[in-house]
Amino acid sequence: MGKRENAENSFGIAVDIGTTTVVAAKIAPDGTQTASTACLNSGARFGSDVMSRIRAASEGRADELQKLLQSDITGLIVQLVSEEEGAPRSIVLAGNTTMLHLLRGYDCSCLGRSPYTPVSIAAEEHTAEEMFPGISAPLARTRTILLPGISAFVGADIVSGLFATDCMRKSAGRTILFIDLGTNGEMALISGDRITVCSTAAGPVFEGAGIRDGMRGGPGAIERVVLVPVAGGMSGSEKAAPAQARCRVIGGEMPAGICGSGVLEAVSELARLRLIDRDGLLEEPWFSEGFPLAKREDDTDIRLYQEDIRAVQLAKAAIRAGMQTLLTSQGLARDAADEVLVAGAFGGALTFSRLGPLGMFPEELLSMAVAVGNTSLRGAAKVAAACLSDQDGQVLAELDRICSAAAELRLAGRQDFEALYLNALTF
Repeated sequence: MGKRENAENSFGIAVDIGTTTVVAAKIAPDGTQTASTACLNSGARFGSDVMSRIRAASEGRADELQKLLQSDITGLIVQLVSEEEGAPRSIVLAGNTTMLHLLRGYDCSCLGRSPYTPVSIAAEEHTAEEMFPGISAPLARTRTILLPGISAFVGADIVSGLFATDCMRKSAGRTILFIDLGTNGEMALISGDRITVCSTAAGPVFEGAGIRDGMRGGPGAIERVVLVPVAGGMSGSEKAAPAQARCRVIGGEMPAGICGSGVLEAVSELARLRLIDRDGLLEEPWFSEGFPLAKREDDTDIRLYQEDIRAVQLAKAAIRAGMQTLLTSQGLARDAADEVLVAGAFGGALTFSRLGPLGMFPEELLSMAVAVGNTSLRGAAKVAAACLSDQDGQVLAELDRICSAAAELRLAGRQDFEALYLNALTF
């Protein structure tokens, strides 16, 4: 037992509960992630977005959704913990408001109808056994912390991200735009001690989900795409693509699919070469057959299909319209920000300079955009590390300060948002 006693409580677990993907990491006392693992959110069988999950829960599937989420998270935690190490000091959970309601077994119907009042968005503490019934004995008594949220549609994942990036301290005399490129498209405008937040439905495309040949960012996923015109410009009637794709694959392996960053770059490249028109339409035969990108090990094609382009089109329009509405609502120009932080669990850091033809960001904001990774997980990791050094009280107080400083901007029904959204659909 000596080795286990020495190791016990010397690490924490951080979990980011996304609508599409659930990610967990083992956290060392200095806050570094020493191991991580992930899985698809099993609740996606009920639909890709939060509204479909809310609807399913309200129609009698709440218990099933809760158990699926508990099982997903328990499985990830167990993968990260060995008997030799003992139990973690704490398990820290971040996620959007719907996911945390489902996990807690709260009534989700309030999230699907006006005035969209959550049952609870406060920080909570429980034991792992209370959160995950049936979890193994070494973990059962582990302190489990749910981070606080801001509203029904701007949850603990965004609070965690703002905490991870230290936005409030960095915004003294400056304006910071924080954007989470996830299924719910949350964003925040931070200026001094004032935070304005909003959420716009973007869908799961940024995580490679909902794409016919899509996959999570991991070994075998195409994360970079460059299209090189074919000399002579072969015509569509010859059924030969007028450009050849050069792809970079995570891990240097044979490609198995394409992740979020690869999808965005591929669509941006098609727009750059005008292989899609202003409305995002491919010519035949690629409209019907998809545009070829690479071949798998079994010689089958990985292609970008017309419905994939449509999914990107809807997502990029939602993000652009959301950020511009957020800025103008505060009396700022549509491209006025001193720094743009873009969070999201992509296969690789986005190369924003290559996304100009996509039109997701105004040129002025595109030039200052910085990819900051999965900040929801990073924020949860900072809390887990604080628990290891007994500084969790200070950290939780800082999270509450972020929540108190935030005011929500509702985009639904705003004519300015709708006009910007329609305009942003074109390439």
